[in-house]
Amino acid sequence: MGCSINHNRIVETKAHSIENLILCTLSITHVIQNLSKDTDYEPEIAELWIKHYDEKIYPLMIVDYIIERDKIAIKCMGDNCQRFFINKSSELDENEIAKFVDSLNISPSEFLCIKEKLKSYRPSLHSRGHFFFSAVMRFISCEVKRLCKKTVSISNESLFSNFIAYCQLCSKENELLEELYDASNVAAQVLVKLLKENS
Repeated sequence: MGCSINHNRIVETKAHSIENLILCTLSITHVIQNLSKDTDYEPEIAELWIKHYDEKIYPLMIVDYIIERDKIAIKCMGDNCQRFFINKSSELDENEIAKFVDSLNISPSEFLCIKEKLKSYRPSLHSRGHFFFSAVMRFISCEVKRLCKKTVSISNESLFSNFIAYCQLCSKENELLEELYDASNVAAQVLVKLLKENS
Protein backbone atom coordinates (compact mmCIF):
# COMPACT_ATOMS: atom_id res chain seq x y z
CA MET A 1 0.00 0.00 0.00
CA GLY A 2 1.55 3.22 -1.18
CA CYS A 3 4.18 4.01 -3.80
CA SER A 4 7.40 2.05 -3.64
CA ILE A 5 9.10 3.04 -6.92
CA ASN A 6 9.68 6.45 -8.43
CA HIS A 7 11.00 6.15 -11.99
CA ASN A 8 9.82 7.73 -15.25
CA ARG A 9 9.78 4.37 -17.06
CA ILE A 10 7.86 2.51 -14.36
CA VAL A 11 4.15 3.08 -14.00
CA GLU A 12 2.76 2.20 -10.58
CA THR A 13 -0.85 2.47 -9.48
CA LYS A 14 -1.70 4.00 -6.10
CA ALA A 15 -4.52 1.48 -5.81
CA HIS A 16 -3.97 -2.23 -5.22
CA SER A 17 -4.27 -2.94 -8.95
CA ILE A 18 -5.54 -1.49 -12.20
CA GLU A 19 -8.78 -3.43 -11.64
CA ASN A 20 -9.54 -1.34 -8.59
CA LEU A 21 -9.25 1.84 -10.65
CA ILE A 22 -11.39 0.84 -13.62
CA LEU A 23 -14.17 -0.52 -11.40
CA CYS A 24 -15.55 2.92 -10.68
CA THR A 25 -19.08 4.27 -10.31
CA LEU A 26 -19.29 5.40 -13.93
CA SER A 27 -18.03 2.17 -15.47
CA ILE A 28 -20.26 0.03 -13.24
CA THR A 29 -23.25 2.21 -14.16
CA HIS A 30 -22.51 1.91 -17.90
CA VAL A 31 -22.14 -1.87 -17.71
CA ILE A 32 -25.48 -2.16 -15.88
CA GLN A 33 -27.14 0.17 -18.39
CA ASN A 34 -25.69 -1.88 -21.25
CA LEU A 35 -26.70 -5.28 -19.88
CA SER A 36 -30.14 -4.22 -18.63
CA LYS A 37 -30.85 -1.86 -21.55
CA ASP A 38 -31.96 0.67 -18.93
CA THR A 39 -30.31 3.94 -19.91
CA ASP A 40 -31.97 5.71 -16.97
CA TYR A 41 -30.08 3.64 -14.39
CA GLU A 42 -28.70 6.13 -11.86
CA PRO A 43 -24.98 6.23 -10.99
CA GLU A 44 -25.93 7.04 -7.37
CA ILE A 45 -27.06 3.42 -6.92
CA ALA A 46 -23.61 2.12 -7.86
CA GLU A 47 -21.97 4.83 -5.76
CA LEU A 48 -24.02 3.82 -2.70
CA TRP A 49 -23.12 0.17 -3.24
CA ILE A 50 -19.39 1.01 -3.42
CA LYS A 51 -19.75 2.91 -0.13
CA HIS A 52 -21.53 -0.15 1.33
CA TYR A 53 -18.66 -2.34 0.11
CA ASP A 54 -16.02 -0.01 1.59
CA GLU A 55 -17.77 0.12 4.95
CA LYS A 56 -18.49 -3.60 5.32
CA ILE A 57 -15.22 -4.94 3.86
CA TYR A 58 -12.98 -2.55 5.81
CA PRO A 59 -12.39 -5.03 8.70
CA LEU A 60 -11.34 -7.67 6.15
CA MET A 61 -8.88 -5.25 4.57
CA ILE A 62 -7.29 -4.67 7.99
CA VAL A 63 -7.10 -8.40 8.67
CA ASP A 64 -5.73 -9.08 5.17
CA TYR A 65 -2.98 -6.54 5.83
CA ILE A 66 -2.07 -8.29 9.11
CA ILE A 67 -2.12 -11.72 7.42
CA GLU A 68 0.23 -10.50 4.68
CA ARG A 69 2.53 -8.62 7.05
CA ASP A 70 2.84 -11.54 9.47
CA LYS A 71 2.88 -14.19 6.71
CA ILE A 72 -0.03 -16.09 8.28
CA ALA A 73 -1.03 -19.05 6.10
CA ILE A 74 -4.72 -18.12 5.91
CA LYS A 75 -6.58 -16.87 2.86
CA CYS A 76 -8.70 -13.81 3.52
CA MET A 77 -9.27 -11.68 0.43
CA GLY A 78 -8.46 -14.05 -2.39
CA ASP A 79 -9.95 -14.19 -5.86
CA ASN A 80 -13.54 -14.40 -4.73
CA CYS A 81 -15.66 -12.73 -2.06
CA GLN A 82 -18.91 -14.69 -2.50
CA ARG A 83 -18.76 -16.22 0.98
CA PHE A 84 -19.19 -12.75 2.49
CA PHE A 85 -22.53 -12.01 0.80
CA ILE A 86 -26.03 -12.61 2.13
CA ASN A 87 -27.58 -15.44 0.07
CA LYS A 88 -28.02 -14.34 -3.55
CA SER A 89 -28.04 -10.61 -2.88
CA SER A 90 -25.37 -7.94 -3.34
CA GLU A 91 -25.54 -7.08 0.36
CA LEU A 92 -22.49 -7.99 2.39
CA ASP A 93 -22.98 -10.14 5.48
CA GLU A 94 -21.60 -8.34 8.54
CA ASN A 95 -22.01 -11.47 10.67
CA GLU A 96 -19.98 -13.64 8.30
CA ILE A 97 -17.28 -10.98 8.09
CA ALA A 98 -17.18 -10.54 11.89
CA LYS A 99 -17.07 -14.32 12.39
CA PHE A 100 -14.08 -14.59 10.05
CA VAL A 101 -12.26 -11.66 11.70
CA ASP A 102 -12.91 -13.10 15.19
CA SER A 103 -11.66 -16.54 14.12
CA LEU A 104 -8.16 -15.10 13.63
CA ASN A 105 -7.83 -14.10 17.31
CA ILE A 106 -6.16 -10.79 16.52
CA SER A 107 -5.82 -8.68 19.64
CA PRO A 108 -8.17 -5.67 19.73
CA SER A 109 -5.21 -3.33 20.29
CA GLU A 110 -3.41 -4.72 17.21
CA PHE A 111 -6.60 -4.38 15.13
CA LEU A 112 -7.10 -0.76 16.26
CA CYS A 113 -3.45 0.08 15.58
CA ILE A 114 -3.69 -1.19 11.98
CA LYS A 115 -7.11 0.43 11.57
CA GLU A 116 -5.52 3.77 12.47
CA LYS A 117 -2.63 3.13 10.08
CA LEU A 118 -5.01 2.32 7.20
CA LYS A 119 -7.68 4.94 7.94
CA SER A 120 -7.12 6.76 4.64
CA TYR A 121 -7.43 3.55 2.61
CA ARG A 122 -10.64 2.29 0.97
CA PRO A 123 -11.28 -1.38 0.22
CA SER A 124 -12.66 -0.54 -3.24
CA LEU A 125 -9.24 0.89 -4.13
CA HIS A 126 -6.84 -0.96 -1.85
CA SER A 127 -8.17 -4.49 -1.43
CA ARG A 128 -7.19 -7.19 -3.88
CA GLY A 129 -8.44 -6.47 -7.40
CA HIS A 130 -9.89 -9.95 -8.06
CA PHE A 131 -11.72 -9.84 -4.74
CA PHE A 132 -13.30 -6.47 -5.57
CA PHE A 133 -14.01 -7.58 -9.15
CA SER A 134 -15.98 -10.60 -7.88
CA ALA A 135 -18.00 -8.31 -5.59
CA VAL A 136 -18.73 -5.91 -8.46
CA MET A 137 -19.76 -8.83 -10.66
CA ARG A 138 -22.18 -9.95 -7.94
CA PHE A 139 -23.61 -6.41 -7.65
CA ILE A 140 -24.03 -6.08 -11.43
CA SER A 141 -25.71 -9.50 -11.71
CA CYS A 142 -28.15 -8.63 -8.92
CA GLU A 143 -28.92 -5.20 -10.38
CA VAL A 144 -29.47 -6.51 -13.91
CA LYS A 145 -31.71 -9.28 -12.57
CA ARG A 146 -33.71 -6.71 -10.57
CA LEU A 147 -34.11 -4.44 -13.60
CA CYS A 148 -34.81 -7.14 -16.22
CA LYS A 149 -36.69 -9.56 -13.95
CA LYS A 150 -34.46 -12.34 -15.29
CA THR A 151 -30.91 -13.58 -14.92
CA VAL A 152 -28.43 -12.35 -17.51
CA SER A 153 -25.29 -14.44 -17.89
CA ILE A 154 -21.96 -12.71 -18.45
CA SER A 155 -18.49 -14.22 -18.22
CA ASN A 156 -15.64 -12.69 -16.22
CA GLU A 157 -13.75 -12.04 -19.45
CA SER A 158 -16.70 -10.30 -21.09
CA LEU A 159 -17.36 -8.18 -18.03
CA PHE A 160 -13.70 -7.21 -17.77
CA SER A 161 -13.71 -6.28 -21.48
CA ASN A 162 -16.69 -4.01 -20.82
CA PHE A 163 -14.78 -2.29 -18.02
CA ILE A 164 -11.74 -1.77 -20.20
CA ALA A 165 -13.99 -0.23 -22.86
CA TYR A 166 -15.37 2.23 -20.30
CA CYS A 167 -11.94 2.94 -18.82
CA GLN A 168 -11.58 6.26 -20.63
CA LEU A 169 -14.88 7.48 -19.16
CA CYS A 170 -13.58 6.62 -15.70
CA SER A 171 -10.45 8.69 -16.12
CA LYS A 172 -12.61 11.82 -16.08
CA GLU A 173 -14.16 10.76 -12.76
CA ASN A 174 -11.24 9.02 -11.13
CA GLU A 175 -8.21 11.18 -10.34
CA LEU A 176 -5.99 8.15 -9.65
CA LEU A 177 -6.84 6.59 -13.01
CA GLU A 178 -6.15 9.87 -14.77
CA GLU A 179 -2.75 10.10 -13.02
CA LEU A 180 -1.97 6.53 -14.09
CA TYR A 181 -3.01 7.33 -17.66
CA ASP A 182 -0.76 10.41 -17.69
CA ALA A 183 2.16 8.49 -16.16
CA SER A 184 1.71 5.77 -18.81
CA ASN A 185 1.91 8.37 -21.56
CA VAL A 186 5.10 9.84 -20.06
CA ALA A 187 6.66 6.38 -19.72
CA ALA A 188 5.72 5.54 -23.31
CA GLN A 189 7.26 8.79 -24.58
CA VAL A 190 10.49 8.15 -22.64
CA LEU A 191 10.70 4.60 -24.04
CA VAL A 192 10.05 5.76 -27.61
CA LYS A 193 12.80 8.38 -27.24
CA LEU A 194 15.24 5.76 -25.89
CA LEU A 195 14.40 3.38 -28.74
CA LYS A 196 15.01 6.14 -31.30
CA GLU A 197 18.34 7.03 -29.69
CA ASN A 198 19.48 3.41 -29.67
CA SER A 199 18.44 2.51 -33.23
